[in-house]
Amino acid sequence: MDENNELKNQQEELLRQVKEESENPNKDVDPIDNNVTSSNESNSTDDSSKVYEASYVGPEENIVNDSDGHSNALAITSMVSGIISVIGCCFHKIALILGILAIVFSIVGKKRANETGKKMAISGLVCGIIGIILSTLVFIVIIVLGGAIFGLTMDTFKELPEMIQQFELNV
Repeated sequence: MDENNELKNQQEELLRQVKEESENPNKDVDPIDNNVTSSNESNSTDDSSKVYEASYVGPEENIVNDSDGHSNALAITSMVSGIISVIGCCFHKIALILGILAIVFSIVGKKRANETGKKMAISGLVCGIIGIILSTLVFIVIIVLGGAIFGLTMDTFKELPEMIQQFELNV
């Protein structure tokens, strides 16, 4: 609590100094000592030794978030979900779920986000779609290769009822 009050006091002091400088352009204020000197009295060779403090930037000046503060969170979540969906396309169930989530978060996040967030939402949308396509292709390849490895072809499926009857007769 004391730190917040101290920061507010420092900010008010800096704002007061800036107001004084704008009202009196012929005077220089040394931010360390708070000494006011006339421009005519200051030494131009001593400018390099001046140290200026940075002013406090409050949360209202944060350029990442819009008014609600959560606008880019959905866009970021969409982008991360989409990237993980593409990377993890071999795990088709996880990639499929993350791809769908990326698309949903992208659509909602694109409406709420600022310019940077919209770009992230679009990349999340694209990555989510690619992740869904890749995971579906991987699933199809696994099914086809699994069938080829175990000898399951279309002819086998046609002969399957006959094979079941023979098996039942033998048992």
